[in-house]
Amino acid sequence: KVSGGDGFYVCVDASDPNIVYSESQFGGLGRTDLRTMERKSIQPRPGKGEAAYRFNWMSPIVSSPHNPQLIWFGGNKLFRSFDRGDNWKAVSDDLTTRDATKLAGNVPHCTITTISESPLRPGYVWVGTDDGLLWMTPDGGRSWRNLTDALPSGAHGLWVSRVEASHFDAGRCYVSVTGYREDMHEPMVFVTDDYGLSFRSITGDLPRNEPVNVVREDPRNEDLLFVGTELGVYASTSRGGSWIRMGEKLPRVAVHDLIVHPRDPEVVIATHGRGMWVADVCALERWTDASNSQTAMLVPPHRVRRFPQGPTGGYTVTPRRAEGANPAGDVDLCALLPEGADKARLRVVDVLGKEVFGVDLPKDRGLHVVRWNMRQTGGNRDGIIARVRQMGRRMQQRPVAAGTYRVELDMGDERLVEKFEIVR
Repeated sequence: KVSGGDGFYVCVDASDPNIVYSESQFGGLGRTDLRTMERKSIQPRPGKGEAAYRFNWMSPIVSSPHNPQLIWFGGNKLFRSFDRGDNWKAVSDDLTTRDATKLAGNVPHCTITTISESPLRPGYVWVGTDDGLLWMTPDGGRSWRNLTDALPSGAHGLWVSRVEASHFDAGRCYVSVTGYREDMHEPMVFVTDDYGLSFRSITGDLPRNEPVNVVREDPRNEDLLFVGTELGVYASTSRGGSWIRMGEKLPRVAVHDLIVHPRDPEVVIATHGRGMWVADVCALERWTDASNSQTAMLVPPHRVRRFPQGPTGGYTVTPRRAEGANPAGDVDLCALLPEGADKARLRVVDVLGKEVFGVDLPKDRGLHVVRWNMRQTGGNRDGIIARVRQMGRRMQQRPVAAGTYRVELDMGDERLVEKFEIVR
């Protein structure tokens, strides 16, 4: 247990994973050292004679991508600390509308809901509020620009659910806005490429009845975006030109947050009441709309782990009798075939050059997914082709050993090769 309360934003110090920031409702921010489990309250407090600060039910905290000990925290003002929260400075005035009607309730309103510092420029910070304001500071809070009027008029006055500074262009920022609290359920996602002077909608073909809670940019492919809505997760390989739904098995529940892992090609998804989910997006990271019909592509599996199947049939049983299923034990091998491919064979080869699995692919242009169960097929049995979102059947041959393997795509005179590891 790191902290109490209902639990909202959590932030881990990138330079020391034992330092964890967590909070309870209305800005109850604390810092925990996991080595000693000592927890210290570090919520910013107003000075003598200063008006009380307002904090959202879920107050945003982020660490700087340039200095892990620098953290930003949002109330009705933006706060900055250079020493992990021991000391704070308000680097803005009140960034909200201070609407008297909204302030009349018993739950704090007119507060900051989202913060993002540019990974490319230190001190370049974007901020959104629950009463529809959008701000940017280019200098760590010394000056501020109100960007609200640059948003399309339909977004004015609505909850800014996320700002996401680009990893590729300092002038680019993605913004999601949600109106479900106002009984407006259409998705709203926008982008600026000119430092907030103008915004355009990238909502595209997202379903009309799914408000957007979060938008993220892939840190390795600038064309790849993800959004979490009230009913799931969607990806775009065209920077918002069109969207596809992700995750057949992901429950149709609200996704409050997601993050693209900075090291691994994975998306970590946080749902409301249905736990955490992880999706391998290696194929999506390599796929772009620039992948044309004349180019073949081979995507190796990412971090393959085989879980032993014991007498519990693949379930883990703890002393408290909690049970949970292990991953299925299948590996997805992804290949993109160009227009006019004469023949193509996908195979897995061990370190001795022996084929342990092989399958002939259909000649259809596009992305093919072969689901391999990590068992030897001798290379002579018919494999099972699975188009995206389809399952292959399980063949009960002997499991392959842990180690290094190659996946190869043979297309006559052309061969693509990628390495991957199977670990236990």
